[in-house]
Amino acid sequence: HCNYKESAPDLCPNCHGHRIKFLGGGTEKAEEELRKIFPEQKILRLDSDTAKTEKTKKDIIKNFNETGGILIGTQLMASSDISKADFLGIINSDAMLNMPDFRSGERIFQIIISLLNKIKRDGKAIYQTYSPDHYAIKYALQNDYKNFYKEELKLRKLFNYPPFSQIIKLTFSHKNKNIAEQEAKRLYEKLTIYNSQSRKTDEQNNITTHIRHTYKPEIVGILSVIGPAPAFIPRKKGKYSWHIILKLGTRDFKHKNKILRLIPPNWETDVDPESLL
Repeated sequence: HCNYKESAPDLCPNCHGHRIKFLGGGTEKAEEELRKIFPEQKILRLDSDTAKTEKTKKDIIKNFNETGGILIGTQLMASSDISKADFLGIINSDAMLNMPDFRSGERIFQIIISLLNKIKRDGKAIYQTYSPDHYAIKYALQNDYKNFYKEELKLRKLFNYPPFSQIIKLTFSHKNKNIAEQEAKRLYEKLTIYNSQSRKTDEQNNITTHIRHTYKPEIVGILSVIGPAPAFIPRKKGKYSWHIILKLGTRDFKHKNKILRLIPPNWETDVDPESLL
C-alpha cells in the first residue's frame, strides 16, 4: 500500500543466527504445498493475482466447474458461482476476526455459510481456526442463523453500534504527515465543542417539556467521537490518512445534517460505511 521496501536480512536481528526460514500462509504457499502432495492433480488458483479482471475470474471458475481438480482461493470463492464440491477446506480465516471493525463477526459468518453451501450433500468440510469458540464461527458451522443473530445483536447493543446508532466515518488524507494530523485534530475540537453545546441545548429543552429523564446521565453530548487516529492503513498511494468515527444515537438523528455541515469539503464523509478500516 505505502510502497515501503526492505531487504530480507542475512542474519537474525535478535540472535544473529544465519539459519533463517521464510514462511508464508497465502494462496501461493498453499498451491506450492498441494502440488507436492497431489502432483497428478490439476490445481487452479483464484485470487487477486490470477483473477485481475472479471473475465479471468469467470474463466478460472468455468475451468474448475467443467473439469474438476483442486481450486485454491481467497474470499473471492465465497461470492463465486462454483459447482458443488466433494470436499472443502477453509484455512486462516481468523485474521478477519481480528480486524478493528464491528462487522467482522458478521462477515466471517457470511463467508463460512456461503462456502459451506458450495459442497455436495454427502461432501465433507474441514475448518482450521485458532478461535473455535468464537460465536460467529461456531454458529456458522452449525448453520444457526437465529443464535448468531441474538449474540450479534447483544454485542451491538452493548457497544451502541448499528442498528442502535448510526456511524459516520470521516477521512482526511494529505501528502504531509503533520498536516494530516493537525487537520484531524482541528475537526475533532470543532466536533467536541458542537457536541457539548448541543447537549446543553437539548437538556434545557427537555426540562421545559418534562422529558429530561429520557437522557442517561452518563452520556455527554449527542454523539460519540472516536479518534482522531491514523487510518488502519495509515499511508496509501503517497498520502497519510486520519480517521474520525462518529456514532450518532438513534434519538439524536435530528442533529445529523447540522453535524455534516461542520465537515470541511476536503474531508471524505461516509455515512453508514461498509467498513471502518
